[in-house]
Amino acid sequence: MSFLRFLQQSGKTRKRKTEQGAAMVELALSLSLLMLIVFGIIEFGRAVYTKNTLNNAARVGARYAALARPFLPMTTAISQIKALVPNQPGLAIVFTSSGATITSPPSSGFPILVTVTLPFQTVVPSIIPGLNNITIKGEAAMRYEN
Repeated sequence: MSFLRFLQQSGKTRKRKTEQGAAMVELALSLSLLMLIVFGIIEFGRAVYTKNTLNNAARVGARYAALARPFLPMTTAISQIKALVPNQPGLAIVFTSSGATITSPPSSGFPILVTVTLPFQTVVPSIIPGLNNITIKGEAAMRYEN
């Protein structure tokens, strides 16, 4: 009788060990999927935050350019934009009016369009190939007031 109990107990322990192995595999699969979803949410949030920051910076730059009396070089507006988006390599700022780059004061009432672009760098670039080739753009337009 004791030998039968021994066989029954050893079968139970074998079953538990195999169940533990299956649980480890399930944990590894579900944890990797969960981490992929979490990092995706984080990257999406960073991209939306960057887009909002660039839109705000373009709006501030357009406001400075539209209200400048007399019409100043765009250095003041550019410095205001760079203050809102500090230390970003690849930041590009373009001022246009009626489709042409601004070199002289536009006529009163013409819109001044400010475009701010920035290449988006992901934290985890190897998850989705080609994700680092994204450029985020913020735009704002205001009418020049004389």
